[in-house]
Amino acid sequence: RISDVPDSNDRYLAIFNLDDEDQPVPVVFPQIERGNKLHFRDLWKREDVGILENRIEPAIPAHGSKFYRITPSN
Repeated sequence: RISDVPDSNDRYLAIFNLDDEDQPVPVVFPQIERGNKLHFRDLWKREDVGILENRIEPAIPAHGSKFYRITPSN
């Protein structure tokens, strides 16, 4: 799920794993619509992930999720 950040060019990204097993969940950046070089911040860990290019594929535990704030870096 992708949502806009009010009054910003940033976006929020929530990724869910609804399966019964841990697995990586790929997201390609065209889905985010903010360019191919993006800065990710893990909002639950309160940590910067860094600048990534073209895709992110976090490992997500069974029935778990990740939540990011994404800032364009192009």
